[in-house]
Amino acid sequence: MNYVRFAITALIMTIGSLLIAFGFNRLLIPHQLLSGGLSGFAMIIGYVVGGNIGWLYLALNVPVLVWGLYRLGERFIGWSIYSVLTATFFMQIIPVAPIANDILLGAVFGGILLGLGSGIALRYGGSSGGFDIVASIVTQKRDFPVGMVIFLLNGLVVVLLGLITRSWEPSLYSLVSIFTAGKVVDLVHIRHVKVTAFIVTTKTDEMLQRLLTRPRGLLSFRLGVDILP
Repeated sequence: MNYVRFAITALIMTIGSLLIAFGFNRLLIPHQLLSGGLSGFAMIIGYVVGGNIGWLYLALNVPVLVWGLYRLGERFIGWSIYSVLTATFFMQIIPVAPIANDILLGAVFGGILLGLGSGIALRYGGSSGGFDIVASIVTQKRDFPVGMVIFLLNGLVVVLLGLITRSWEPSLYSLVSIFTAGKVVDLVHIRHVKVTAFIVTTKTDEMLQRLLTRPRGLLSFRLGVDILP
């Protein structure tokens, strides 16, 4: 094990968790906005029935982390567990108090911080839990950007919660936050890169046999031997 690399990753993941916790406690929760997904459910429970949102966030992530362990591997889920635990810890020590009285500023900058924190976690081999894990599983099989998958999943949750609570204004501001977070995730998480290769050959069958053994998408066009020498 490369202990220096491990320590650097742990430090960066910790910074990402700090950004997430700060975005929650200083920008979103004071305005009773939602972040969507499992954290959004934790916020709704906290707003309606009370309770510590940080601990609720941790409890709701446990089954998703267990599911991800079987689909995404020990390393990814190990760092995800670390991210969720450290974010929960920071949420206990960062006071819940607004740094912006304007709800729109809270939504936008809260989304930026959440996107940075989640994007950092994804880029360095983990996640911030919740729908980040679901999105990572989905993008293993489908060609979608991670941030937009997270936005669609979280946006659906916020709309459903708006229908239940009949409180549309906070829900709409929450969608602004979620959209902002999704775009920032895609800017930070740059591993989702599309590459197109054009291969010109007369040995089409041999090439296809080699390429089809690779776990990647493949679109082929057969070239007639009379086109090329």
